[in-house]
Amino acid sequence: RVFCVSEAIARQFPPSEKIEVLNNGFDLAEFPEPDTSERATAKTAWGLQNDELVVGAVGRIKFKRKGQEFLLHAAKILRDCGTNVTCLLAGGPAPGAEEQIGQMKHLAKDLGVRAIFTGELPDARSAYLAMDIFVLPSAQPEPFGGVVMEAMALGLPVVGTNIGGTTEQVSDGETGFLVPPADPAAMATAIGKLAADPDYRRRMGEKGRQRVGEKFNILTMTDRIVSVYQRIAQQKNTD
Repeated sequence: RVFCVSEAIARQFPPSEKIEVLNNGFDLAEFPEPDTSERATAKTAWGLQNDELVVGAVGRIKFKRKGQEFLLHAAKILRDCGTNVTCLLAGGPAPGAEEQIGQMKHLAKDLGVRAIFTGELPDARSAYLAMDIFVLPSAQPEPFGGVVMEAMALGLPVVGTNIGGTTEQVSDGETGFLVPPADPAAMATAIGKLAADPDYRRRMGEKGRQRVGEKFNILTMTDRIVSVYQRIAQQKNTD
């Protein structure tokens, strides 16, 4: 059998009964639900005001591949339309692309966008908790981005690009929005809908956490693995 982490990965193989789609599973116990005070503390820790609308991404800083530049351009579009957001970008540069973090900082400055770069973090929880909206701006497909699951587990609405495994993670219009890759205008529109309504963000975040618990939990994943092994064993015994 060939385990594929998402339907997007499975489609890269010729059709075969040996292909098994097995989404990564997550244990919500590892992501305690934060309260308002914990979120406020996280914002303070990153030099943010409690009423500052924070849109963030977690991942290697890399142009196009991870797409943080499209988020910065979306932030400029929002600012020009009267909605100010702060971008919190968690993660260091990709190996071999160390110069890109400086380039990304220069881009934010040139666009006039407030952006905070955290660098590498041993635990990204404080960054997630400082965010009001999580964005996966990747312009190239992610197999099954763990950061999307982490953000949903921590009650954040997600704006993700509609490619790769992200389309299986985010329920469009229910736990967040899916937008075309490399399209800052579409990204800005989706972020703007969430920025305008704190209650809407909260409801989407709650549904996202629920979705992780019901559809992407660790027990479901392990049960699926055991089931595959059992079917293989039974087939061998029959043969």
